[in-house]
Amino acid sequence: MTLYIATNLSRYETDLATDDPNTRPADLRVNGQVYRALSPEYYAYLRSQMARLKTAHDAGSVSPDIYRPLADRFNDVHADAVASYGEEALRTAMRSFNPRAYQLPGEAGEVIDMPATPARSWGGQGSLAGFAAAPVAPGTSPVTYGQRIRCSAGEVVIVGYHTADEYFPEGWVDVVTDSGVTGQVDLRYACDLQDHAIVPMTLTPAEARIVALPDEPFDLPDICIASAFESMAVPTMCAR
Repeated sequence: MTLYIATNLSRYETDLATDDPNTRPADLRVNGQVYRALSPEYYAYLRSQMARLKTAHDAGSVSPDIYRPLADRFNDVHADAVASYGEEALRTAMRSFNPRAYQLPGEAGEVIDMPATPARSWGGQGSLAGFAAAPVAPGTSPVTYGQRIRCSAGEVVIVGYHTADEYFPEGWVDVVTDSGVTGQVDLRYACDLQDHAIVPMTLTPAEARIVALPDEPFDLPDICIASAFESMAVPTMCAR
C-alpha cells in the first residue's frame, strides 16, 4: 500500500502507485480532495507549509483549534516519512526545495478519480433521515444521536459515534449542520449547549510528545528551513 497525503494532511492509502522509482505516481482525487504520494520532495513542501502555519499560530492569527489537529497530523506524516526514506533523504529534499517551482497536487500530471463515498442526505434540523447509524449500547457512549453540540464550526447535530482510537482517545462523532454540511468532530474539542466539556481532554502519545518538546517540534537537526517558504502564503488547512 502507498500512503497518499492531501495538503490538509488527511491520509489515503491505496496500491495504485507505480513500482518505477523514476516515475512519479499519479495524484488521486477522492471526494473532491486531491492527494499525492508521500515523497521526500512532497514532505519538504508540507513541512514548509506547516512551518508557515506555526508562525501564524504563534503570532495569534491562526486559532489553536485549527493548528493543533494539523500539528498532530504533520507529526504523523513526519514519522512516516522518516520511516520510509530516512532523515538524510529528507534533509537533502529540504535543502534543494524550491517553492516557486513546486507544482501542487493536481496541478501537473495525471490525476486519477477514485470512487466517491456515496453522499448522505439530510432531512432537516434534528432529523436523522438518510443516516444509517448503528445503535449504540446504553452507557457506552458519552453522546446520543440527534444531540446538538458546539464545536469550532458552531452548533451541529450528532449523527454517528465512533469509539476511541489512537488519534481520538475519547472518541469522535459524525455531525451535520442545519444547512446539511457533514463532517467529523473530535469529542475533546466539543461541548454541550451549556458550554460544558463532553469528555476530558486526554492527550494522544503524539500530543504528549509535542507538549514535552520545546517550541519547535518540527525541526530536524541541521536543516535550515527559513528560506524555503519565504514567499509562500499561509496554507488553507482544515481539521478532520
